[in-house]
Amino acid sequence: MGPRAGSRPLAPDFASGADLLLSLANEPAPAPPEPAAAPEQIAEVRVLSRKHEKLAEEATQGAFASWPAIRDSDAAMRATRKDLAATLRVLAAATLVADPAIVTDDVQWFEAVLTGHAPPLAFVPSAFDLLAGVLPAELAHSRETIRSGKDACSEPGHGTEYFS
Repeated sequence: MGPRAGSRPLAPDFASGADLLLSLANEPAPAPPEPAAAPEQIAEVRVLSRKHEKLAEEATQGAFASWPAIRDSDAAMRATRKDLAATLRVLAAATLVADPAIVTDDVQWFEAVLTGHAPPLAFVPSAFDLLAGVLPAELAHSRETIRSGKDACSEPGHGTEYFS
């Protein structure tokens, strides 16, 4: 019996199967699919991906410096790191596909989660400020996405008295 695809034969015998495979191999390969994003956006997301841990940690250290009281609680420290890392992932996704709705929808969700809990809603725009402070300057699309996210926030950022 000839070559098979699963349980179904592709050809009645070996010679016919070999001819079929050779005919397919002699045809030109199909054109590669178009990229889902512009090359510069893809390059930015590669930088964000490669430097994700470092950027999230730098932003977290910025939060700890701005609001030293966060260090009084292991839970607050972990939550701050987690929230900043998640915001950075959303930022990368929105940058990749050039869709600010991804980040603005996340702002709405994040604010809904924070309503009635600590930290207050003002943490959301502050997260964008902290990330903007650590992003490499050449990441123009990512910075524009940060602005879209910050503009979607229902409250302004907060000062150093936030966690006092």
